[in-house]
Amino acid sequence: MKESSFEFMFANFDSQIVIYRQLLEQSQAQLAFLHDLQWPRKKEQLYNIARLRAGLMDEMVELLQESRGYQREMANELGISEFHLSALKPFLQKEDFERIEIQIKEIAGLLHQIKSIDEECAGIIGKSAVFAENAEMGPMRYNNASRAYQQHHKTQ
Repeated sequence: MKESSFEFMFANFDSQIVIYRQLLEQSQAQLAFLHDLQWPRKKEQLYNIARLRAGLMDEMVELLQESRGYQREMANELGISEFHLSALKPFLQKEDFERIEIQIKEIAGLLHQIKSIDEECAGIIGKSAVFAENAEMGPMRYNNASRAYQQHHKTQ
């Protein structure tokens, strides 16, 4: 097994971690921004965050494509069908296995955090869209309609 394949893989995972951390920071910034009740009037700032995140995602797509290539190369060289930690373990030194295991766990943790924050952001944006669309109903009528809708879905 070529040592360089593992080093390229380690470096790729390190680069992914850097970008996922940046994405997490941007997700947190977006959530903080959305907690400001005036955010619907400042949508350009929200768009700026989205543009930053899109640029980071473009970088991530490139890294993931590289990663898949390294994984295929490593799997072929090792004669394993797929790139999995359990399949790699017999071929890696203990330190290298622990390193890649830590990297993968960190990536998974970052992705989980980003997903949770993004879901919360989507909920806030969705609620604001519903409120904006239904503002003409008046607060009492909208609240009553909303409660009736929720009750209907609880009984089904």
